[in-house]
Amino acid sequence: PLPSPSPAPSPQAKALGYASGLAWASPQAQQPGQRLRRNNPGSAMDEAAVAELTAGAKRAAAHARALPKKRASALLAALKEAVTALETALGAPAPAVKPETAGVEEGAVVFALEQVQAHTPRGRVTLEFCDGHLHVRCKAEQNSVKVPYGKVRRVLCVPKPDPYRRTDIPASEYFVLDLAGGVCNGRKAAVRALHLQADRKGEWRAERQAELPSHIAAAGDVLKGSPPDVLTALLSTFCHGGKALLAPDASVFTSSMKGLAHVSCYSGVKDGDLWPLPSGVLFLKPPRFLSESDVVGIACGRGGATGTTRYVDLQITVDDEADDAAAGESCDFTNIDRDELPGLEQYVQWLTRKRLADNRASEAKAEGRVKREEGVQEAPAEAEQEAAGG
Repeated sequence: PLPSPSPAPSPQAKALGYASGLAWASPQAQQPGQRLRRNNPGSAMDEAAVAELTAGAKRAAAHARALPKKRASALLAALKEAVTALETALGAPAPAVKPETAGVEEGAVVFALEQVQAHTPRGRVTLEFCDGHLHVRCKAEQNSVKVPYGKVRRVLCVPKPDPYRRTDIPASEYFVLDLAGGVCNGRKAAVRALHLQADRKGEWRAERQAELPSHIAAAGDVLKGSPPDVLTALLSTFCHGGKALLAPDASVFTSSMKGLAHVSCYSGVKDGDLWPLPSGVLFLKPPRFLSESDVVGIACGRGGATGTTRYVDLQITVDDEADDAAAGESCDFTNIDRDELPGLEQYVQWLTRKRLADNRASEAKAEGRVKREEGVQEAPAEAEQEAAGG
């Protein structure tokens, strides 16, 4: 364990006490920690020494997140306290709040759901639908996150893959909230999407606890039904402007092997499932959504038409200006069974036709606007000519 400071120590003495802890925490902090302990045995630390130890504490905190959960949590809490003490010793101002979390107030809780299963963040969470934001409250408060409703670009609902269940009604539903630019949790780590799950067994009941904000569509005082239905109603009302959640469409894509809405694949070294949707491509897990409006290139296939390989790939190129970590890059979804190729080719063709139709509609709209503007300009000219002729 990290050494505990003595009661009411001075900032300098408290900073010196953390030097051994930093040396234990991370190799990145061993040298400054050991040197400060050797050169300042029980004496006050000068400004340069405190600054050096501050940098070591921040580096150690970055490396501590790779440790096992319990050890990392205790270490990060101690390091946070250490950095505060060190910055106090330096007379440094408190660190500024990141823009993603600034201005998010508590607000009144309108509806709340407890014990909701979540994959991002991981564990059982409480969803609090507040006046201006969604508060995902985790058991570990540093993992909790507040999401302003304006940050939610889209909400998707897809059936959870289940290899042992072959019915039209899935046993569980996945819900994914795609966030614009991401938000920060209590550990100041960026969260770009929320991934929730609701099982169809059982019943949920949510009662309204406060008045609905004026900008939120009307909702009943009591929401009651299956967990996916209740969660769909709340997410649609608060996070999606009252619109239906984005879901798979069998006319756009259906698996050639099992007739499902997804295929199994890899994204990098992570294995998961891919949903080709009308609105874009969703990969789980971890959650990642590529909007069809940001896709500038898509192709599938590998190994040639003779089928010399067992697997095929789906390659997607993302627009340079897309709000995605892979903007301007190519995203590869690999190790897709070759028998899924006909369904993927159908999806690529559908997406291509949709893009061409959207481009033609945009061009026609632009031409109509230009003609209307030219007509407005020509009308006064014609009136002047008639007046001159008269």
